[in-house]
Amino acid sequence: MDRDIAGVGAPDGVLHFPFETVPDNGTATEILPGIVWVRLHLPFSLAHINVWLLEDGDGWALIDTGCGIPQTQKIWGEFGDTVLKGKPITRIFVTHHHPDHIGNAGFLARFYGAPVHTSRTEYLICRMILDERAGDEPPGELLEWMDRVGYPDHLREIVKKEGRGGFRKLCSPLPLSYRRLQDGDRLEIGGRSFEVLVGRGHAPEHACLYCADEPLIFSGDQILPFISSNVSVTMMEPESNPLDDWITSCEMLIDRLDPKTLVLPAHREPFVGAQIRLNDLIAGHVEGLEVLRTECRTPRRAVDLFEALFGRKIGDDHFGLAAGECVAHLNYLVQRGEMARSLGKDGAWQYQTL
Repeated sequence: MDRDIAGVGAPDGVLHFPFETVPDNGTATEILPGIVWVRLHLPFSLAHINVWLLEDGDGWALIDTGCGIPQTQKIWGEFGDTVLKGKPITRIFVTHHHPDHIGNAGFLARFYGAPVHTSRTEYLICRMILDERAGDEPPGELLEWMDRVGYPDHLREIVKKEGRGGFRKLCSPLPLSYRRLQDGDRLEIGGRSFEVLVGRGHAPEHACLYCADEPLIFSGDQILPFISSNVSVTMMEPESNPLDDWITSCEMLIDRLDPKTLVLPAHREPFVGAQIRLNDLIAGHVEGLEVLRTECRTPRRAVDLFEALFGRKIGDDHFGLAAGECVAHLNYLVQRGEMARSLGKDGAWQYQTL
């Protein structure tokens, strides 16, 4: 079974997709009273992101913003007199700090004078990355991370040269202030009452907006159909256990969402069947863990496990995502006492099932 690396398939149960019309990139369509589905181009493999406009009195609330690139900013300018009906964006909600979600938050906040609402962790991570200044030499933590994972030499050179400059190219500078979202917060948007549900694993403090009355949820990347969000360990926190966070969050959402909830995701199409999908996402990772238990009966490096875990060869373009997700699964097993980690002579971690 293929698994998730930035758009590789993941298992699905029987989901219901209620909308026959899907907007093209750069266009919008109203799918429920006061809710407009906007689809924007992305300059990488996912191809598009869904962002959502909610009519909110004399203005609009926006959920996620697209990448901060000229092509997308031009579209937002064109929307002013058409999709937005000449009314301003008055509130900007960001589910998490990845550039396809937060990239235009600063641009639109400055243009409309609208506050940005997001969780504290996601705001601060984005501010930290955007405020980094590239030095002449890559940081030692980055070099050590590539050693431990087993990066090939040619990719080491690319990463050393680029660092996180790619992130900064996709994000406009954030405002110096924001409005904090926390799990359990209650919001009123356009006559609808929403609760903030925070998920973890794909991002540290991912904020979803759930309206129990209808019911519907703006799920960001926390619940997606057809594809599964990347769950990765990174250089910044190499001993973290995001897969445990992800599974726990999926279980939380299974318990808290109405089975009839309409899921309005950041990628692909809206659907009904959240519990089915969340159970499928958990099952996909459980299957991956079992694969690793089998593969690591003899010591293996993370880089040696990609094809077994993901069901296909991984190219250079997805190597970093694959490395982070593979280590996330291995960290999960190590921290449960099911696997041992040691340092090989080549400087890479080796893993063996106990």
